[in-house]
Amino acid sequence: MITVIASPSVDFNVQTACVGEITRFIDESPGTIDSWFWEINGEQFFTQNPEVQFDMPGIYNVSLEVTSDNFCVASTERSFEILAQTHANYTISSKCTMEQNRIEDNSQV
Repeated sequence: MITVIASPSVDFNVQTACVGEITRFIDESPGTIDSWFWEINGEQFFTQNPEVQFDMPGIYNVSLEVTSDNFCVASTERSFEILAQTHANYTISSKCTMEQNRIEDNSQV
């Protein structure tokens, strides 16, 4: 008799952040998973929920390969975006009451 074991389902969520902040990769694979292999921006991670800090904005790829307690393997890949930091900067032309004030937006993305 041959027993066929189904491959595990693999799923994850990316809690994206801006440049310089921590981006969290959350494994959401159901069932009993014994090991994780992430490839994120050319780096390899073997923890269930790695955290990565990115230095540049852009579109990045991430892949996750999981191995179940029955030694079956499944993987998936997707893209996510890291946004640039926003730097708010305003100039107010007058600070006197009862005068019209001009506010100039010097913000940068």
